[in-house]
Parts: sequence; structure tokens; C-alpha cells
Amino acid sequence: MIKKTEKEIMKNWEGDPYNPIVSICCTTYNHQNYIAEALDSFLMQETNFVFEIIVRDDASTDKTAHIIREYEKNYPNIIKPIYEKENGYQKGIRPMPVTFTKAKGKYIALCEGDDYWTSSQKLALQIKFLEKNIDYAGIAHQCSIIDENGKIKRMFYRRNIKEVLRSADFLSEPPFQTATFMFRTSYLEKYPLSHKFYSGDKFLFSFISIFGKVKYNSQVLSCYRQHEQGISHGVDYQKFVDDIHIPYILYSIDKKYPKYKHLAYIHLSMLILTKNIRYWSSIKHGVLATLYSFSYVPKNYAFLKSVFYHLLLRTKCHILQD
Repeated sequence: MIKKTEKEIMKNWEGDPYNPIVSICCTTYNHQNYIAEALDSFLMQETNFVFEIIVRDDASTDKTAHIIREYEKNYPNIIKPIYEKENGYQKGIRPMPVTFTKAKGKYIALCEGDDYWTSSQKLALQIKFLEKNIDYAGIAHQCSIIDENGKIKRMFYRRNIKEVLRSADFLSEPPFQTATFMFRTSYLEKYPLSHKFYSGDKFLFSFISIFGKVKYNSQVLSCYRQHEQGISHGVDYQKFVDDIHIPYILYSIDKKYPKYKHLAYIHLSMLILTKNIRYWSSIKHGVLATLYSFSYVPKNYAFLKSVFYHLLLRTKCHILQD
């Protein structure tokens, strides 16, 4: 546990302590080996503004909730926990949006319980930019990838990311990781909480990009932990099916949203990434990916090559299995 007391953290805060500028939203499940590091990285933030930490434990079966309670005792005015009695993820409830309903801040910063921030200036840097640039909807930064023991696997999450990102930059794989992102809370008034997606973070990034540009900072300010128990480990086909609705929902909010381009990437992802997919379903998604790819003409050549390659790969596997 961090050595700074609650009084020391709050001593430079300006404004109403019950009216935070930033809500740090953290979701956790069976992260007893990691959650303390995440909470410490929030509490070490050096700011002159008020922040709150909303940490939601999704009915962990290990000591995660116990650790959070210890932090809650020491930082009662900063840490606002949510202790679920039943696991919501198994029921299809997206973990992070539950924390949004409790957020009081003007901005929301994200981090999952097995990741952590590495800079004490992370919040201050992001708030300074967003306060000065009202045409930006959010801001993110670079991060390193570590394993379950904290050893660095890759220094950078993605390379060659543009400094200014728009909706078209979020159609395929997201350019940054969840724990790097901060956005304006006001946009959540139109956020469709009732929908359930497998790729909740990808949906959120695309949703926020509808309202304005997203700034990308190339500084490494956090660590993303990859391990077998991670929520993104493996992609089940049946769970991934719900993601097909994402472009339609975003289009219903903004008629300028590139719906067909997004659908092309989703169907390609269904073909490439999903497990437990039947052969004829993979053919269907390959055909749909091909059709939707024509929204990229004349820049869809590489996309079509990928579709045909993975169709051939699925066909080869199907023949060998028979």
C-alpha cells in the first residue's frame, strides 16, 4: 500500500472535495495479485484538482475485495467501491459501464484492476490538455505490455499512431489500450447502457470519437498486463456476434459514422479471431467482409487479400478435420 496518507493526497486539491474533476473508473475480478498496484498508481497522482476512485469488484472469489476494503478504510473520501454479490460478467453485463453510473467527475479515466499507471503526472497532463482544447473529446497515451509477473514483453502497445485520431481510426484494432484513455463524462448522456458487447472498450472508443477528435500522446504512462486470466484472453464466437450491432448503434447516433467500413472489419475479425466458429459461418462472414470492403474502394486490395487468405485457411482446416 502506498505510504501517502489521504490528507497528504488531498492537501493541494482546490475546489469542493465532493465535486471531483476526474472519476477514475476501475473494474476488477480475481486480481488479488495486481489490484494493490493499480490502486497505488491512482493514489500517487499529483494534482491540484479533486479526483475520486470508483473501483468495482465483480464478485471475486479470491482476496481482491478484501484488499479493496483495506484501501477503503485508509482512503474513505477518495475510494468509492462497488462490491457485487454475483458475477455480472457471466450474465453479459459489461463491467466498466456500471462504474460510469456512479461517476461524478467532469472527466472519466479508465483502468482495469490488473493494469496500472506509471506516471504520477498522468491525470494532470491529460486534464491540462482537455481543459485547453474543447474540440477534443478524449485523450490517450502509449503504454508498455507486461506479463503476469510484471516483466516487460513489449515496450510499446502500438507504433506509429497519429497524434490526432478520428472515428475512421477506430474501425479496426484500437490504437491505444483501455488504461490510457480519458474522456468527457457529458457524452455518456447518449451512451447505450442497455446493449451488451464483447468489445466494450472498442465500442467506447468509437462512441467517444463521434463527438470530437481524440488526442494521442506517445509518452509511456502505464502498463498493460497480459495473462491467461485476462478478460480479453480468447474470443468466443457466440459472444463476439453481438459486436455486429455496434456500427448500427453508432450510426443511429451520428449519420456520418462510417457504418459499412466498420462492418467490413467486424466480419473480418469474426473470420480471423473467433474460436468455436462453424465452417459455414466463417464462409458467411468472409463473404460479408468482402461485400462491405467495397466501401473502401480503391483501397481495399490488402483487405481482400486477408479475407481470401483466412477463408482458404478455414477451408483447409475443415477438409483436414473431415
